[in-house]
Amino acid sequence: MQASWYNGPWDLVERDYVPLYVLRVPVRYYRRPPPYFRGWHADAPPRWGDHWGRDWEQRRSGWDQWDRRSAPRAAPLPSYQRKYSGDRYPREPEKQHSIRSDKYRYQPREPVTQQHYQDQRRQTGPQDKGREDKGQKDKR
Repeated sequence: MQASWYNGPWDLVERDYVPLYVLRVPVRYYRRPPPYFRGWHADAPPRWGDHWGRDWEQRRSGWDQWDRRSAPRAAPLPSYQRKYSGDRYPREPEKQHSIRSDKYRYQPREPVTQQHYQDQRRQTGPQDKGREDKGQKDKR
């Protein structure tokens, strides 16, 4: 699947054009691995050559050869987080919740993640709950 933006719209892409970083995702990171992943090492990428055949493996030779220590640079922090680098991030949970609810507007779409966020909201104090609800109204 491919998209010009992180949330779609999505289109199918041929297996010869799947980006290397997607091919290299270890088996254990697949939420619902297909049945043919069974027996493959969890910490290694799927054995795509076994699944897609020798022709694919010849066309994409070297996809599984890379320096695992090299990784792209981390994405920059959002501007509101830059002043909290290192050990300057507030340690008080109330302050952390306040920063998150005032600045961070992420809303999950998957049911499992939505449940996690709801559980977190239940654990926050009433002052943070009000801020999060306000954030919800602002998004609508």
